[in-house]
Amino acid sequence: MKYLFAKSGYFLKVLKNKKIFLFLDYDGTLVSIKNTPFQAKVTNSTKKILKFLIQKSNIKICIISGREINDLKKMVGLKNIIYAGNHGLKIFYANKNMCLKKISSYYYMKLNEIKNKIKGKFKREKGIILEDKKEIFSLHYRLVDLKRQRIVIKKIKNLIKPYKKNLKLRYGKKVIEILPQIKINKGIAVKVILKKINNKKFFYPVYIGDDKTDEDAFKVLKTSGLTICVGKKRTNAEFFLNNVKEVIKFLKLLRDYYE
Repeated sequence: MKYLFAKSGYFLKVLKNKKIFLFLDYDGTLVSIKNTPFQAKVTNSTKKILKFLIQKSNIKICIISGREINDLKKMVGLKNIIYAGNHGLKIFYANKNMCLKKISSYYYMKLNEIKNKIKGKFKREKGIILEDKKEIFSLHYRLVDLKRQRIVIKKIKNLIKPYKKNLKLRYGKKVIEILPQIKINKGIAVKVILKKINNKKFFYPVYIGDDKTDEDAFKVLKTSGLTICVGKKRTNAEFFLNNVKEVIKFLKLLRDYYE
C-alpha cells in the first residue's frame, strides 16, 4: 500500500482527462469519528467543496455509509448526490429510493424481537447508544467503560444465537450491527451503482473509506479504479491517506484541478 501524497500531483496525473465517479464513506472518511453518531456533522467548508464538485459535469459523487439513508441525506444536506445507506442496501438517486434486496416481513418481526431484548438487557449499561436504522439495528459502545466492552460484545453474541437463521452481526469501529442474513455489502452496492448510472463506463471510479465495511468495495475496484484507505492498515486498497484532514486535502486538490 502506497501513501497517496508521496509523489506530488501523482493522483492528479492518474485522473487526468478522466470523468470521475467519487465514492466517499461518511464516518471516519468525510467526517471524524465522534463519541456519538449524532455529533459527526459535515463542516460547512467541506460542504462547499462537495457542492462545487457536484456542479461539474465530469464528476459524480456517491456518499456510501452504514448510516440509515434519511439520516445520511440529513447529515450531508446536499442535492444531486447519490446516497447509499445501510451499507448500500438502500440507494437514493434521481429522487427515488431503491432497495437492493427484498426483505421479508418475518425478518422485521425477528429484528423487533431482538431489539426489545437488547433494550431490556442494556437499559442499565452506561454509555450504550442504540440506533434504529429500520433494516439494521446498531449498538454503539464507544462510551462504555473499557473493562465492560468485551462483556457487551459477548452478551450481544449470546442474544443473537437463536436468531442466526435470519439475523447476523457485523462489527465496525466500536459498534455492533444486527442486519438481515442476506448478501449485501458496499462492494455489491458499488457494482449496482456503476452498472445503473455508469453503464457506458464514461466515469472512472475513485473510492475512499476507512472501515472494514469498505474492504468489499476496494476488492471490486482493485483493477478498475483508484482505491484509498483512510489510515495505514492491512487493506485491499492500493493507496492510503492518514486521516480525515488528508481526505479533505484530496477533495480540495480535486476542486482546484477542476476549477
